[in-house]
Amino acid sequence: MDNGTERKGLRIHKSWQMTFVMLFIIVIGLGLYNGANSVFLKPICEDLGFTRGEYSLMRTIITLVSVFFIPVIGKLLKTIGARKVLLISSLGIGLLVMTYGFLSHLWQFYLVAAFIGIFNNGLSMYVAGQYINIWFTDSKGMATAIAYCGSGLGTSIFSPLCASLIASIGWRNTFIYTSLAGLAALIVLILFFLKDTPESAGVEKYVKTGAKGKELLVRKVPDKFYTIQMIRKMPVFYVLIICYVGMSFFNVAPYYHMTAFFSDLGYSAMTATTFNSYFQIVLTIAKLLLGFMFDKVNKKITSILMCVMMIMSPLTAILAFKGLTPLVFCTMHGFVGATYTVAMNAIISDVFGQAAFGNVLSIFTIITTIGGAAASPFMGFIFDSTGSYLMSFVIFLVMAVISSLCMLYACWKKEDTNAIPL
Repeated sequence: MDNGTERKGLRIHKSWQMTFVMLFIIVIGLGLYNGANSVFLKPICEDLGFTRGEYSLMRTIITLVSVFFIPVIGKLLKTIGARKVLLISSLGIGLLVMTYGFLSHLWQFYLVAAFIGIFNNGLSMYVAGQYINIWFTDSKGMATAIAYCGSGLGTSIFSPLCASLIASIGWRNTFIYTSLAGLAALIVLILFFLKDTPESAGVEKYVKTGAKGKELLVRKVPDKFYTIQMIRKMPVFYVLIICYVGMSFFNVAPYYHMTAFFSDLGYSAMTATTFNSYFQIVLTIAKLLLGFMFDKVNKKITSILMCVMMIMSPLTAILAFKGLTPLVFCTMHGFVGATYTVAMNAIISDVFGQAAFGNVLSIFTIITTIGGAAASPFMGFIFDSTGSYLMSFVIFLVMAVISSLCMLYACWKKEDTNAIPL
């Protein structure tokens, strides 16, 4: 079996090639079908007479329905492989998002959102994280960061594009045309470029070596092993749950209200979209930086950086009401988004070991999905009640402090010696 290199002239290992294919899949799957949806909130609500809280419930419906299908997606990844899961989910989401362009009543949006929830986790970072775990022994932090960059990169591309299209052809046609174009691109990427496993591509999992130019040989890496029963008895398990439930609120909620938030501060629609794109660029850079730091730098130092950014994000949003440029908030919140995605995978792997990674990631995905489901309408209803997003960010600041303390505990605690060695 090939090891992903050529003896004459080193080429990119197949695992890294698949990482970049997954990156482009996430660019469309999350950047277009998810992240760019924030620019539709204001025009749809103004056109159809919905409140922001009512429209934001769509996100809740999608995520709550998707919770029930996370175990199903996990089993399907093992039985039919990532390619088929991604293809089926792409077809479902692409066609369903397109139908938004034909709807006029709130209940219709809710119904379509429920069906999207069935396919939602099949085209998500959950699948990307599991996929990277299959292809890599070493450098998982950086590989995960690269794949996860797709959400921020895609949103930074498609948000201004969709905003421009909405201004010229309306939100209905924008939904229709962008959804079909995105679906066509996903089908090509999945069918012609993506491979399920290293074995199906005729290579080994990626492992780095210290010697340059030598073959990348798979080595057995000692790993700690915990059963789910053992993990459920560990205090750090519940501390991390508290951490990421809180983060699911103060990270996810602003994500879907960001363009509207900037617009309410007095900025034009295009300027607000530009701020949002800047946030997505910072998010992309932050994911790469955290991926590098988890691979190369002490996790304790990395955790301090993450916690500072978590607290500064809602604090700078509050200060934006006093005149502070929103660019500062965008910078801080970009690192929060990276902490919510890249850091979760790295911390789970480090604390609970590779053997339990898939099962623990599934549990955390379910829990944070439920938190995220409540986050967007929570922020929307506070706006509807108070006429401002200010109170939301005050509450998020409290959550950020609690989540930061929990993360520091998880990253600074002593290693558990009760694991069963593999």
